[in-house]
Amino acid sequence: MAYGHGTVNIEIKISSKWERHHLTEVWYVPDISRNLFSISQTLKKKGFKFQASKEECSLLRDDRVCTKGIRTVHGLYALEMRVLYPEVSAEVCVASADQSLQLWHERLSSKQDSC
Repeated sequence: MAYGHGTVNIEIKISSKWERHHLTEVWYVPDISRNLFSISQTLKKKGFKFQASKEECSLLRDDRVCTKGIRTVHGLYALEMRVLYPEVSAEVCVASADQSLQLWHERLSSKQDSC
């Protein structure tokens, strides 16, 4: 079961160098053990091309290789991509509907470091 979706910061290996990028519309599914990547959604929405052989695959945009993958023993392609995790957890402040914006402004303006 998916719990939400958003944007994930990643690094992609291109020509032996790791480059920072982000994936949008990523679904959070905590019960699966692997990250899955939909080629058909990427081709349809983002204007990429996909090339594959028996051993590897490539995802291209404007004839430039954006990422490569190696075919596994199970017939899937493992992309040269890794998720970047934030060093510090995000702090989130939430207000209920019955609290006024002025009250939150007063509370937050008196604090220096965090919520």
